[in-house]
Parts: sequence; C-alpha cells; structure tokens
Amino acid sequence: MGIKAEDLGVDIRITPGTPHGARIQTYSDHRVAMAFAVPGIVIPGIVIENPQCCRKTFAEYFDVLTQLTNFTD
Repeated sequence: MGIKAEDLGVDIRITPGTPHGARIQTYSDHRVAMAFAVPGIVIPGIVIENPQCCRKTFAEYFDVLTQLTNFTD
C-alpha cells in the first residue's frame, strides 16, 4: 500500500504517507482479510486475496461491511 513499516524487534515504526491500492495476500488468515478490508472502504484498488478465509469466524463479514458502508446521508 506504499506505507513504509519497519520491524524494530519489540516495536514497529510506521512512516506516515498516502496509501494506495494493493493486492493483499491473506495467507488464509481471517484477521488479515478483515483488517485490510477496512481501509479498502476508502482506498481504491485494495483487493483482498482469498476473502473466503473469513468464513472461519464471521461468514457474513463482507456482507455486513457492505451494508455498513452503503448508507445514504
């Protein structure tokens, strides 16, 4: 997503920036899919690989997320 992050052992340093679209590999981890779906609401081009991995814990996650983001003023 274009944001620099460094592993400093027990700490992590994240350099501010403007994120952009990216393909997110979930490695079949529902937490990764769910976490990166949130910025995907406002950042065009975020593609979650294997979103079905969320079925383990929250089968309707993407349906619920869509409902929450499809509101009108």
